[in-house]
Amino acid sequence: MSKRLNKTILVFLCVTLVMLLFGCSKKEINKKPSIGGDMNNEEETNNGFIFDDVSPYNGKKVRIAFIGDSITYGYKSEDPLAMSYPAQLEELLGYRYEIGNFGKNAAYVLAADDAYNIKSDQPELSYRNTTQYKDSLEFNADIIIIMLGTNDIRSIYPLKEAQAVFVESLCDLIDEYKGLESVKEVYVATAIINHSKTDFIRTFSDGPLQELQKEAAKKSGVEVIDIYNQTKQDFQDISYYNEDNLHLNQRGYGVIASAFYEYFKK
Repeated sequence: MSKRLNKTILVFLCVTLVMLLFGCSKKEINKKPSIGGDMNNEEETNNGFIFDDVSPYNGKKVRIAFIGDSITYGYKSEDPLAMSYPAQLEELLGYRYEIGNFGKNAAYVLAADDAYNIKSDQPELSYRNTTQYKDSLEFNADIIIIMLGTNDIRSIYPLKEAQAVFVESLCDLIDEYKGLESVKEVYVATAIINHSKTDFIRTFSDGPLQELQKEAAKKSGVEVIDIYNQTKQDFQDISYYNEDNLHLNQRGYGVIASAFYEYFKK
């Protein structure tokens, strides 16, 4: 009886050990990737993203183009190539996706010659006049995500007529990207709040601008990624911003990357 008992105990211990090892392996496989980790391993798995079924136009990776201003570019971070939210998001998404960052510092939506544009002396910053715009057209993106509008606030506040022109201008840009051969989906991402020392800019960036962005998306028949509401609570904390209270540090850009990551998860 003693030998039988010992054998039974040994079998039980072996089975338990195997189950524990298997459980750890499952946890490692399903673990959410962290920013800064090695995402180049093609055998790495994830829980799936909403674009996994997209057939890449270039036949290799699904390409996502981010159209935006300095927040998209990653201005004021130590290294925009690595710390911008598109760069951090690409790291989170893994090898199946290629992200193009077409953010331009100080870019705005209105046409350079628009009557409401107070930056008519800077026509090169109207997004369609930028090198980033031209490069985005040649990127052969499958997915387009537009986050523009903050730099239009001075031009469109407080006139309703100017705000209507802004909406139409954003619709025109959306429709341009929708018409590209490679593009399957276009999204409008709402802008984040900022803590500008100018009262009306700070106030308009905290809701009114985002409503105009949503209006343009609805008119153009595209979906909204509501980054504003996803990050609003975090961005009450000024420590996510640089000294200008407008642009983010690496942690702040990481918050936006995580918000997009959560949206893209199935």
